[in-house]
Amino acid sequence: MNIKKYLLLALVLSLPFTFSFTYGWKEESHRYIVELIYNNLPSEYQSKIDLEAMKEGSTAPDLKFKDFKKHHFPPAYYEAKKWLNKGKDAWKKRNYKYASYCFGVATHYISDSFCAPHNIAKESKKDHEMYESQVIGYTPQIKYIPGDLYTLMSTAKNEKNDWYKWLKTRDPNIPRKHFDKAASVAYSAVLNSLKETKKQKKQLRYVAAVDSCSLKYSLI
Repeated sequence: MNIKKYLLLALVLSLPFTFSFTYGWKEESHRYIVELIYNNLPSEYQSKIDLEAMKEGSTAPDLKFKDFKKHHFPPAYYEAKKWLNKGKDAWKKRNYKYASYCFGVATHYISDSFCAPHNIAKESKKDHEMYESQVIGYTPQIKYIPGDLYTLMSTAKNEKNDWYKWLKTRDPNIPRKHFDKAASVAYSAVLNSLKETKKQKKQLRYVAAVDSCSLKYSLI
């Protein structure tokens, strides 16, 4: 084998590793956010969540749907809302595995909207990758943030200003701050959705009890 063929073979063999590393970090980031959400949910919800299904959903927009366009606000909001609603419907029917998957999909769209490069047109791919690499190994500070999802996700547009600051400084605290917000808003959206289903179930039980009582007295 001459040197040219050897170099070509070496290049081909190196490609799968290179691509899997670049793409794999993004996949693992979404799965990590989902795991943090799961760990912070009240036990009454946590016991029903299928974590593996939720993780699968968190990577579906990229790996399964091949959706690389609707990852910024407002398109990401409408996708997140759609999947949160699907999750709530499945949860009411006690299809917890599919509900978990749907909530996972929603977290992907929510968290991606807080990635500053997604709010910029024609950003450098090299800068984009460097920005995202600065949260590798970082554990986001997750907390509940009150408010409706549209308002919370609309604040992602502010990351555009931080992007220009980051280009000048390369300060890792900037993408880490965005990662904190991404995880927190995703957590808040899932928790709110679960609370809504619980509230609706109580209302349905109350209505059923009232109807039963009314029927009982009408027969007397």
